[in-house]
Amino acid sequence: MREHIKKEFTLYKYISVIIIISIFILILFQKDSFYAKAIYIDGQETEEVPENLKRDYYEIAQDTVLKQDFVAQEKRIESIKILFRNEHTVDAQGHITIGLSDKSGNILFKDNISMSDIPHRKWLTVAFVNSGIDENAPAVTHHRNTISTNGIDLIYHDTYRIFIQCTDISPDDHIGLCLTFGHSDKEEDILDNENAVEGRSLYGFINYQGYEFQHFSACLCIIIFSLFLVLLPWKYCFEHIASYKNTDIELHAQRILFILTPVCCYLMSYIISGFTAVKIRHCIFSFFGLVNLLLVILWMLLLYALTNSKKAASALCLLTTFILLVSCYFLILFRDIPLRATDFADIGTAMDVASRYEIVLTSPVLYIIVISGCLFSLNLIFSDKKKMILRTRIIFLITVCILFTGLYNLITNNRIASKYDIRINAFNPTLTYKKMGYTLGFLVSFQDIHIEKPEGYTLDKVQELTQHYASDKKSAAAEISEKKPNIIVIMNEAYSDLSVLGNISVNKDYMPFFNSLNENTKKGVMHTSVFGGGTANTEFEFLTGNTIAFLKRKTAYTSLIKNDFPSVARTLKDQGYGGMIAFHPGMADSYNRNKVYPFLGFDKYISLENLENPDMIRGFVSDKGVYETVIHEYEDFKDNQNNDQPFFMFNVTIQNHSAFNYSTGIVDAGIEIKDPELDMEQTGQYLNLIKESDEAFKYLVNYFKEQKEPTVIVMFGDHQPRVEDEFYEKMMERMNPDIPEIDKSERRYRVPFIIWANYDIREEENIDISSNMLGSYMLNTLGLKMTGYDKYLMDLYTKIPVVTSVCYMDYGKQIYKMNTFDLKNIKMGEDLLNYQYIEYNNMKNSSKRIPDFFTLIE
Repeated sequence: MREHIKKEFTLYKYISVIIIISIFILILFQKDSFYAKAIYIDGQETEEVPENLKRDYYEIAQDTVLKQDFVAQEKRIESIKILFRNEHTVDAQGHITIGLSDKSGNILFKDNISMSDIPHRKWLTVAFVNSGIDENAPAVTHHRNTISTNGIDLIYHDTYRIFIQCTDISPDDHIGLCLTFGHSDKEEDILDNENAVEGRSLYGFINYQGYEFQHFSACLCIIIFSLFLVLLPWKYCFEHIASYKNTDIELHAQRILFILTPVCCYLMSYIISGFTAVKIRHCIFSFFGLVNLLLVILWMLLLYALTNSKKAASALCLLTTFILLVSCYFLILFRDIPLRATDFADIGTAMDVASRYEIVLTSPVLYIIVISGCLFSLNLIFSDKKKMILRTRIIFLITVCILFTGLYNLITNNRIASKYDIRINAFNPTLTYKKMGYTLGFLVSFQDIHIEKPEGYTLDKVQELTQHYASDKKSAAAEISEKKPNIIVIMNEAYSDLSVLGNISVNKDYMPFFNSLNENTKKGVMHTSVFGGGTANTEFEFLTGNTIAFLKRKTAYTSLIKNDFPSVARTLKDQGYGGMIAFHPGMADSYNRNKVYPFLGFDKYISLENLENPDMIRGFVSDKGVYETVIHEYEDFKDNQNNDQPFFMFNVTIQNHSAFNYSTGIVDAGIEIKDPELDMEQTGQYLNLIKESDEAFKYLVNYFKEQKEPTVIVMFGDHQPRVEDEFYEKMMERMNPDIPEIDKSERRYRVPFIIWANYDIREEENIDISSNMLGSYMLNTLGLKMTGYDKYLMDLYTKIPVVTSVCYMDYGKQIYKMNTFDLKNIKMGEDLLNYQYIEYNNMKNSSKRIPDFFTLIE
């Protein structure tokens, strides 16, 4: 028997055992990942602090000791959040001690905090760690730091006490602790030196961690059961059971695993979304549920046909599904945008972005690691049986391809797609994936790889549309003048004025210089096609005049621009401009810029690798550091080349890149949010960064104010920032309910723009324009030569000044939802369809473009 079992224990079994044991160790080390955050106020679980609580600040003084009792609602406490009034902040004297004790008076946590580190009317987060008191010194998180913690274990429903002890506090500072009044009977009065402050209790909330023991146990059970199945001597056992002597147990086991694989892959796609068992059961019988299941099955069968191996097909199906789900999960966590087919070309950018985030394994991720890893290990121990002969395999492959093509055509059919809304929602792609399922969502994203020919498109139609717009002639050389000024274009990373969403109460203006510019200035709102990311798409729209609305949110830099392409840069170059510099202080290959910029007509590209000791903020090159390089390049051009030649430089900044957590670096430019409901970590940091950007822009403008040569600076944001979802939700809630939903949603796609000159130009404010129109608008404003395409866009601008992937706007500033599936039947649809025809022709290679329409002519 021993020899038989030893013979059966092959190399694959060893590998399977190692994989399963590794997963077991991982689960044990990550057992705290099964804690889920739960917020409690007044003994009730909630998601946020109620708005209707009455509160004020209770003044505390030297030697004051405040104590608040509470009953533990979970078995682990993570942190508490409280508010102080501390008007002097950095100059405040003394310190406080915040601690946690049990009902016997044993101290579980204690930490001293300087009053100069306590923010004024901002949440002070006191985070607890499960270690000795001496190690708790850095455990408090506030507006200068953020620490991740494990929490402190409590006894469920026991009474505990939070204490706040004040030392050496000056009465002149008028320090106050925020308390509520009129609380319920469930809450205890706060104690001031053992004297109850009647009717008052601590204002704030407690973050608990509730342990999901059932999920942890389920993972362990799957692992142990899988290990048992792997170690079981299958052949020996079944050979000694009379009724199974002539049964090929490996064949049956292989078939069972083959059937289980797509089912488990399907279930994992819902587990990673955080769906409950009830919700998963409901999804199975829905249209999207059935389509996703069919897609996984067909993918499995296709792999089987290609490999002629059930074992290989199962393994590859598990591997590809795992990669898809985990990629989607972390991309949603980092950028709120799931994995799309076009993202494979952006892998360098994605890795650069991901390196700035902390990857945390949560229970859904651990679940799919366990399921996929254990199933993969079980699959390894069985050898392949009954492979298909070549003829059968070819027929099977053709059949699967026909079925897959048929299903793809069905779900992409306009009628079906319209009925079930099968499309990637520009507002919220994450919601789209969760609604349709990750498998279907990813498949639909493949439509973005190529440009679909618009219905009714013909070359004759485009020639008819463009014949009235003649391009201007090229210039061999040009001299600097007010008719041909130096031009510096700045696309500022995540630069926006969040007040477009509604009023934000702050202690002072975070864009004072920008707002003060009125003379020789045109400015207003630029509407973008992207939110929170997709910088290169705004860049592409400005430089080319094309809108990604017709490209279905593709990243043109990585998937569409493969040769010389018409652009604002080429138009300026063709009329005698020099410099022709593109500058982005990030990785050279980010969004494929190192290859795309030459195609767009730039002669020089400056990236992070070319900078020496630039000024930095949070690990990024600061806006001021960027502008110092701009000035250096301008001066170098004027010193070393023809002084009379106009200079052009296009610059993409990076200072305000996400994420905006304190852990990425603290920025304190003196901006404080006075509204407690909006006073959030990332939002506060972002506004301080915008203040830094404003100061840097002032530095750049003041430099060129002193230059004698006529110079124009064009600056705009690429998109709004991805700060807390709660911030945007709160701002949406506050909007007038009579405002149309499309108007509310589209406000997240608005950024400021400005065209400033150091000489006389006609001033104008409150302009609405989209990024695809701004490049042509700049040429038109400055009286420069324009292509036929620029002239067409300026003609379209007089009717539809805004065209984005989200909406379009008429000249009366009425907003309409963009529907590229049915342009013929929407208001002003004919104008939009004509624009789509012209853009499609522009996106074709040079041999098929309308001659001399997209470039200046000889």
